Amino acid sequence: MRQIVARVFAGCGNPGNFNLSLKMCNEEEILSRAGIRATAIRLLIFKEIVRIDRTFNLSEMEERLDTVDKSTLFRTLTLFQQHHILHEVDNGSGSKLYCLCTCGSSNHTSHIHFTCTSCHRTFCIKDITTSSIPLPKDFEVEEINCVMKGLCPECRRRLLNSGCSLNPAAQ
Repeated sequence: MRQIVARVFAGCGNPGNFNLSLKMCNEEEILSRAGIRATAIRLLIFKEIVRIDRTFNLSEMEERLDTVDKSTLFRTLTLFQQHHILHEVDNGSGSKLYCLCTCGSSNHTSHIHFTCTSCHRTFCIKDITTSSIPLPKDFEVEEINCVMKGLCPECRRRLLNSGCSLNPAAQ
């Protein structure tokens, strides 16, 4: 599981450890601390989001929660985004992607994303922060959208096992 906005876990144990925080705060309390009324459907959607280890889109959530109608899912994802439980990821595909927020602020500048050019999944890369990007004098950052593209470990492994070269110049 992943970390979530630090302010949501204030008073719930260690905000830097999502697993520990979930044990000390139930999902209802997490939503409540984010300013969201915890209805049964919101709790169901939140629990499913926590299970996902990468970005997701509305269609994927529809498949995972096939008993929840599309408009309810969309409204709930939008609400979670407004309360900084989720943030939107622009990977250049034109599809609206969501990611469990790990930033602790509304600027969402703490990590970058990686889109696999083979399977087209987008992953959060939390080990590389955007805080080290130099900013020109007198500029103020409101949002950073940084997406690397290449092969995810699974697709890279599949390609290597098939005997194909990863180096296009070698072919």
